[in-house]
Amino acid sequence: MDRRIELVITRIKNETAVAWDTATLAALVNLSPSRFRHLFKHETGKGPAQYLKEFRLRKAEKMLRTTFLSVKQVLKHVGL
Repeated sequence: MDRRIELVITRIKNETAVAWDTATLAALVNLSPSRFRHLFKHETGKGPAQYLKEFRLRKAEKMLRTTFLSVKQVLKHVGL
């Protein structure tokens, strides 16, 4: 996998609650938003927004199953 995409995925995983957008993620790896979207989809099979949404939902599901946090607390924690 392209190192730039690995870096972005790591940031998403470590800072899930941040309000990421494509332009911000692209700037992290010095790419234009359109080039970043193309490269991200090529490497992961999903666009950055779809990847982020699915990651947040998986994390929220896991937290709801394994913690005693309320739904509101979990949503705040994962940025939904």
